[in-house]
Amino acid sequence: MNEAFISDWYGALSQKLQDQELTYVVIIMWCIWRERNKFVMAQKDQLPAVVVSEMIKFYHEVQPFVSNTEDGEVQEQVTKVWEAPPEDVVKVNVDATLNALSGVLDFGYAV
Repeated sequence: MNEAFISDWYGALSQKLQDQELTYVVIIMWCIWRERNKFVMAQKDQLPAVVVSEMIKFYHEVQPFVSNTEDGEVQEQVTKVWEAPPEDVVKVNVDATLNALSGVLDFGYAV
């Protein structure tokens, strides 16, 4: 799948769907991607009903950040305060991207 296809597909969706519907689509795609990674990387799989339940929960968690009021003002955002992991735990955030057209792989991490 190339970037132009994804961009065209998303652009077409964003013109046809309302913001709330587009939010559902993005969350569904992200949750499927996340579950696929859990299966590929850790051989952990979930029952579909559990995945759907997690999608719904995640949607409600992000809804305050994507909802607008009638006058277009963004609603007040409620955020959780980050807490450091216990002293004997090291937290590592990792991400990677692959450009299928050029074959370039980028990788990053934060400790």
